[in-house]
Amino acid sequence: MSRKLVIDDEHGHREIEYSSLSLREINQRIRAYEAKYGLPFSRYYKSVSCSDATPDEMTDVMDWELLVDEKALRMKASKGQKVY
Repeated sequence: MSRKLVIDDEHGHREIEYSSLSLREINQRIRAYEAKYGLPFSRYYKSVSCSDATPDEMTDVMDWELLVDEKALRMKASKGQKVY
């Protein structure tokens, strides 16, 4: 299954195809978000309020979540576990 995030905002039109990213790229992007927000995704996700977050923060949350999910799927697949 392909996971894609399509973003249309003041920065223009962007599409992120998660299955095309290398594991190295995924890990780098996850680390960048952890550095930016000072927390791992699971803790940040629990603390973020959708009603108070900026559109850019919500885009970060969606991208970050999909990166974490993609990494988890690949880890399961590498262990021979059924992914879907």
